[in-house]
Amino acid sequence: MIFAGQDITAMPMVKRVQLGLARTFQTTTLFNEFSVLEHVELACHLRYKESAVSDVLMTRMAGRDRTLQRGKAEARVLREEMKKPAEAVAVLNRLADKYKDEKVIEELYLAAEIARKDMKDLDTEIKMYDRIAAEYPNNKEASKALMTAGKAYEKAKNIEKAKEYYTKVLDKNSDDSLVKKAQGYLFDLSKP
Repeated sequence: MIFAGQDITAMPMVKRVQLGLARTFQTTTLFNEFSVLEHVELACHLRYKESAVSDVLMTRMAGRDRTLQRGKAEARVLREEMKKPAEAVAVLNRLADKYKDEKVIEELYLAAEIARKDMKDLDTEIKMYDRIAAEYPNNKEASKALMTAGKAYEKAKNIEKAKEYYTKVLDKNSDDSLVKKAQGYLFDLSKP
């Protein structure tokens, strides 16, 4: 068996997992009392956390964290398995509506990614960046979101809107490195 150019036939399972391979089971249900969403949550935890079993089976995450995890899992199922990206974006927006703190910025970026990659919907993508900038103006992510919106418009050949967003980054003046990049982009776009 060859993976990433190397023979893994005799390689121990632990080493295969370290390469990025994951084991899947042929049974349709691991735990009869779990919903599909709870199975997805468990799979996410097993892949990305060391204490997966205790997090999911023992403590069953309470309150806010559980709701966020469920929302992310639901969005993942809608996007990847059910091919319903607009519904995934809606779920992520509802999470951001419910939890008005900086921890949901990640979900808004994910919604923007889904809009860009899966829906090919520039307007929805930009709305996510605008939302980050408007709802979290004092967070460093606000300027980054405006910069990303400018790049999205530039890629779409809407130069005037790109300039508008780069200028917004200059107006925020929150991150010197982003300000310098925005100045450079504006300079490049002003060339004949």
